[in-house]
Amino acid sequence: MDLIKNGYFYNSIEIRIRFTVCQMKVKKSITIKNIFCIKEFLEKLNFLNKKIKITNRSFFLFFCSFLMFSCTIKKEDINFIEDYNPLSENGNVNVLIEIPAGSNEKWEVDKKHGKLRLETKKDGSYRKVDYLPYPANYGMIPRTLLPKSKGGDGDPLDVIVLGELISRGTVLECKLIGVMKLLDRGEQDDKLIAVSAHSIFYRVNNLEELENTYSGITDILKIWFENYKGKGKMKFLGYEDKKVSQSILLNSIEAYKSLNLKNN
Repeated sequence: MDLIKNGYFYNSIEIRIRFTVCQMKVKKSITIKNIFCIKEFLEKLNFLNKKIKITNRSFFLFFCSFLMFSCTIKKEDINFIEDYNPLSENGNVNVLIEIPAGSNEKWEVDKKHGKLRLETKKDGSYRKVDYLPYPANYGMIPRTLLPKSKGGDGDPLDVIVLGELISRGTVLECKLIGVMKLLDRGEQDDKLIAVSAHSIFYRVNNLEELENTYSGITDILKIWFENYKGKGKMKFLGYEDKKVSQSILLNSIEAYKSLNLKNN
């Protein structure tokens, strides 16, 4: 039986891919970035198709599994700070989601090892927001660092991502549209504001358009970030436009590069 001619070849690919991806997600061994290298996988299959005539179902499924798993990267091996570029191919930013919208748990990337971890208090208990859950997705931009001397807190850039709920550990493309200026107990703690490339908000290009199209979102963010740590601990200083957010981003990318050069 010619598996390619009767369509079984392609149906089997789809079924096996879905099954394998399901297994991988359960094991939490990969992220969206590296479920498998689709381009590489298809190129190998195309090469196989040209070189040999597949007639054995078991061999075919085994070979597909081998190709897919050979392209995977275990999640525990990923350094979320170093292993991703800050910019996407079309000039947008790549954002790692640390805290999905609707969550109260305070997760963050460990700066030393680049791993996601649940924040702990001095007494060893896990940190949770004692307020309404996060109104939007929250994360950081890889390979960025804004020193305190330039108005930052010495950490990777924080980003509020508008869009549907996004799973923790996902790295996705976003577009910057502005900045929320904040003081955290007297120290500057600004948050970049971005829209997910895969959401209805992606048509928004700046904060003015956001307010005109989706009235009230900037007010919601202001109220939440002013109060989630308790009354008087966070101070809202206003919003800045997209141009300022781009400037902060470029400065933080350069600061990260400079720090790496010094350490190496």
